[in-house]
Amino acid sequence: MSDKYLIIKNNIVENIVVGEVQGGISAVGYLADANIGDTIKNGKIVKPITEINYIEERQAEYPEISEQLDLIYHDLVNGTTKWKDKIIEIKNKYPKS
Repeated sequence: MSDKYLIIKNNIVENIVVGEVQGGISAVGYLADANIGDTIKNGKIVKPITEINYIEERQAEYPEISEQLDLIYHDLVNGTTKWKDKIIEIKNKYPKS
């Protein structure tokens, strides 16, 4: 089985190459479902805005779980609220419809 690579410019999939390529993003896991014209944000495929609901919009912006856990740890150690502030910012940006 050949490797699949995405050629991305300005967060848009411009081309998909099967085989070996220099400078491509390996299309594994979720990205293996990408098509030309898809938007890639934070390593995830983002559907056109007309096809997205607030849950998918939030999920595309939430930091990875490991990053969230690190923020929570540092908030507990330092008495800060960076994790909570980030989550509130995303929820406010994409409110429930």
